[in-house]
Amino acid sequence: MTTRLALLLALLIPASAWAVKPLDIAVYAASEFDGATTYTVLQDCGNRCYETNLMVRPFADNPSIFPVMTLTTWGVNHMAHKLRANHRNLAAAIQVIVIGAHVFAGNHNLAVAAK
Repeated sequence: MTTRLALLLALLIPASAWAVKPLDIAVYAASEFDGATTYTVLQDCGNRCYETNLMVRPFADNPSIFPVMTLTTWGVNHMAHKLRANHRNLAAAIQVIVIGAHVFAGNHNLAVAAK
């Protein structure tokens, strides 16, 4: 999981037009955590488990979940950087909410895997 995250960060973040901020990295890390735990649980769970997010469901049980999560994370960070010029607090709040949602989902996945 950490190798994938390092590769994604190395490929995507420098290619962007904005400077890397700690919240950007946290959004990518939380997204990778959520994607990796989702993929792992669905591989091990069989037909008992399914992805509840309708937008992610088509990608959740195969490796395509990783580029999908990366692209959506890039979109969140890009939007936050566009907002940051005039609405710094809103931009940070959006990123923190997204981090929280991914961490919550990843922890839920770990709880499902533990059953």
